[in-house]
Amino acid sequence: MLKKIIPPLAILCLIFTFLVILAGGVVRTTGSGMGCPDWPKCFGQYVPPTTISELPSDYKTLFAVNGKEIATFSAFKTWVEYINRLLGALLGVLFFVLFLCSLSYLKERKEIPILAFLVLFATGFQGWLGSLVVASDLNAVKITIHMLVAIFILVLCVAILFALRPSTIVVYNPSHKKTMVRFLVLAIGTTLVQVTIGTQVREIVDWVSKSYQEGFRELWMGLVEEEVLFKIHRTFSWAVLIINGVILRDFLMDKKYYWGLFLVVMIGLEIAVGIGMAHFNIPAYLQPVHLLLATGIVAFQSWILLSILTPRCLTK
Repeated sequence: MLKKIIPPLAILCLIFTFLVILAGGVVRTTGSGMGCPDWPKCFGQYVPPTTISELPSDYKTLFAVNGKEIATFSAFKTWVEYINRLLGALLGVLFFVLFLCSLSYLKERKEIPILAFLVLFATGFQGWLGSLVVASDLNAVKITIHMLVAIFILVLCVAILFALRPSTIVVYNPSHKKTMVRFLVLAIGTTLVQVTIGTQVREIVDWVSKSYQEGFRELWMGLVEEEVLFKIHRTFSWAVLIINGVILRDFLMDKKYYWGLFLVVMIGLEIAVGIGMAHFNIPAYLQPVHLLLATGIVAFQSWILLSILTPRCLTK
């Protein structure tokens, strides 16, 4: 019975992982990272306030972070951050249930409970890391590590789903396996580097936003474009495109058109969203989409890599 529950539960975990990543992107875009200045509570409450009247008059110093007063209370930013935390907590519960159910595979398929435990542990670590991000007043390095751990959790979800795949799903056995593996590892690596640089560019956008007190958005891009990190991020996108282009060529040679088409569509959308952000004053709604597409590309690349490295279906 439990074995029948695991595949749909694993899919639900994957969906919720994407939702948490999307929610994290919305938190960054709206500047809501310090919407809750403490952790795990929010303004000392399990359910945060909706109006400033619910807070003590000295709340700015009472909930000071690193000795600095917090910003004026914003119900919107507080609840954006709080919802993000709720989604993360719910994901943790789902992973815990997944791990318990995966124990039914302990004798015959040890890799499944091992992967389920790893993703549960990584989620707990991510929660702890989130508390450090808040305590550090959104330290840039900690935010970047927080993002990379989220991607690691996503890849673990993909690995679990791959291990649970039905025997009707055919794995990919390319004609030039070693070359394909090398390029896939390189593609995943360059995508992760690009995401890391993008996180730093996001820090620059935040700095510019604060400089203009979140107004005059039409002027932001002019300052962002002057930064070296942005120029590197923009140029490095060509490396991502070229490496994945080689992978696409191999797909076409092996007549895996649908795999190649999906990869091209995702990368094309990612580039289009990046161009849209640069030419339309960094619209807030495009930033989380940009991040979500990048993580989706890594997830799909990971699935392909697992397919090549595992030539036979493991499901009994």
